[in-house]
Amino acid sequence: MDSRVERYRQARLMKRRFRLVILLSFFILVAGVCVVDYSVNALVRNERKISVISFSKYDEHRYTASFFNKTFLIDTGKISRDLSGLKRKAAEVISDIRLF
Repeated sequence: MDSRVERYRQARLMKRRFRLVILLSFFILVAGVCVVDYSVNALVRNERKISVISFSKYDEHRYTASFFNKTFLIDTGKISRDLSGLKRKAAEVISDIRLF
């Protein structure tokens, strides 16, 4: 029979190997996605670059975000209005709490 110390040592080694396998799998997955994105961009757009995720300014209040060559338009004007409304509501709630 193995001693208690030996069993814990084996368990630590297995945990370390498991973490290493997960980490290497993640790196292989990311490398594969980058290679595929580079190849697709080279074939379809004739651009030799990796653009899995990219952001660019569209106009003063709008930005474009591309994720796997799918483009989304982000309107920062709406986001800033929503945040200012949220700040105003939070200030009202805090002032109501202070009245109690």
